[in-house]
Amino acid sequence: TQLFDLGAIPADFTRTITLPGTKTNNAFFEHYYDISVYSPLTFGSNNKVPAYLDFDGIYVANGYLQLNKVNVYQNKYIDSYEVTLYGATSAFSRDTNQKLFN
Repeated sequence: TQLFDLGAIPADFTRTITLPGTKTNNAFFEHYYDISVYSPLTFGSNNKVPAYLDFDGIYVANGYLQLNKVNVYQNKYIDSYEVTLYGATSAFSRDTNQKLFN
């Protein structure tokens, strides 16, 4: 998605990405979107959760995340989540894109 290519990200951005159905991700989505393992396709689709992105500990962007779809593998477990990230890159990230530090 070129999400971490600072030269390619405009000040405001929207990206749709797929997150794996890990134990940590499942706990997050169960909490914020009321997803249950038994009925994962019924969730609050209008919820937007505040989010920020960092790259190796450096703050890159701030915005929010919205869950679009839950992908279930053979009705057994959650395989992945399709989410959309909405946000704006930090002024520091944009300003330092072409700069060199020494």
